[in-house]
Amino acid sequence: MSAEKPRIAIPMGYPAGIGPEVIVKTLSRPEAYSSCNPFVIGDSNVMKDALKITRISNRLNIFEDVKNAAFSFGKIDVLDVQNVDMDEFKYGVITESFGRASMEYVAKAFQLAFLNLLDGIVIAPVCKEAYHMANQNYNDDVDFLKEFSRSPKVLEVKLVSTNTHQVIMTKVTGHMRMRDVPDNIKMEKVVSSIRTADEACKQILGTKAPRIAVSSLNPHAGEGGLYGSEEIDEISPAVEKARRLGINASGPYPATTVYRNVFRGEFDAVVGMHHNEINLAKNLAGKASVHMYVGLFVPCVTVDHGTAFDIAGKGIADSKQCEFALQAVMKLAGTKWS
Repeated sequence: MSAEKPRIAIPMGYPAGIGPEVIVKTLSRPEAYSSCNPFVIGDSNVMKDALKITRISNRLNIFEDVKNAAFSFGKIDVLDVQNVDMDEFKYGVITESFGRASMEYVAKAFQLAFLNLLDGIVIAPVCKEAYHMANQNYNDDVDFLKEFSRSPKVLEVKLVSTNTHQVIMTKVTGHMRMRDVPDNIKMEKVVSSIRTADEACKQILGTKAPRIAVSSLNPHAGEGGLYGSEEIDEISPAVEKARRLGINASGPYPATTVYRNVFRGEFDAVVGMHHNEINLAKNLAGKASVHMYVGLFVPCVTVDHGTAFDIAGKGIADSKQCEFALQAVMKLAGTKWS
């Protein structure tokens, strides 16, 4: 196995989604091998089916020990976990067994990382509902990563590629009911997200003095308290504290307009208040986006889309997000987070 290029593991994601398909499309391009040695961790039978539905002529190099990887364009290396019963396999279904299978691929990747056998991880899309069915301690892949990686501090940022430049996005609240979001907008949480955005710009984008935009929670940034007090009580004080820490943060700006200015290049990063805001905004970017997890002992990136059950198994899924993820994982190499 060549040590000249970084070794990147690609856990296959949820077997019945589009993950296997976008992986074979990505690894059927010679560019995928230009700066790294990628290999898949998954089920070889599912990967064979992915080749069939995409009509891609590449062969699989199937093994149980990563030392037997070929890292040669034309052959897709697959570390075979053999945990999918093909007699029961069907695209687009949500099952506990498939949720557990997708966890096992990620777990195997971290086991290899602990042994210093790989240099980065790109996770294909998982099904959060199936994750939760398989282990109710995990609402999503972030919870799983925090526990299994044994990393004391795991932070998530989004790297978005626009038509002209790249932007960092962070969010104050994660996966929760919308009715619970206002109660979780606290000054220290906002400050933490601002600091994460600032550090991500420096470490990932190489920006020395990042311009950080902070969005509002309420319509028209609260309109002086008329539509809500979170901007006055929590968000504005957080921006002021961040500025005292030497961070070039400003806001809060109305969420309806701030992303337009970010994508015009007026800011290097934006801090959103909730999950839906960030995910809707990235669709305006025009190209691709990924989730990047910092604070882990190994660089880790996930594609920024779901399992797309409506098109799974049809061979029509777009692989550009997976291709971007493979490029993005290299940006995390050697980063140190305070």
